[in-house]
Amino acid sequence: MDSKLYCSLVVIIAYFSLYVPSVEAGECCNSYEDALTTEHSAQYCPDYCCGTPLVKLYCCSNAVLRTGEDNRDDFCMDWFGDHFYVPIVVVVLIIALVTCCCCACRRRRQGVIIQTQQPATLLIHQQQTTTQDPYRAGYNQ
Repeated sequence: MDSKLYCSLVVIIAYFSLYVPSVEAGECCNSYEDALTTEHSAQYCPDYCCGTPLVKLYCCSNAVLRTGEDNRDDFCMDWFGDHFYVPIVVVVLIIALVTCCCCACRRRRQGVIIQTQQPATLLIHQQQTTTQDPYRAGYNQ
């Protein structure tokens, strides 16, 4: 793939990834003590945390039954237990993106522009210079 095309593709993907809408990715029901003074630990809910802490906090998919903001949290450590692969995938994708960008930029050939008397412009690609080892003259180097 041409390096200019590759770099343009990376820029376009990065630009459009900024416009990905946010999604509801679940929430955490905070730990609470019910009416019978029973302690309940925090739990991750894939949709919504519903109910009241005096009776019971539970997971549901109905936004109308959602509990108050003081009983839920947007970030939950239990989520990482259920989705342990997400941080690994994100790190691998970032490393791959940086590596591909570096490789594409490194492949670009630097040229020398020579302006002639005529209106045409010449672009000459520089050749890689190699030095020969004087001690191994005559052998494949």
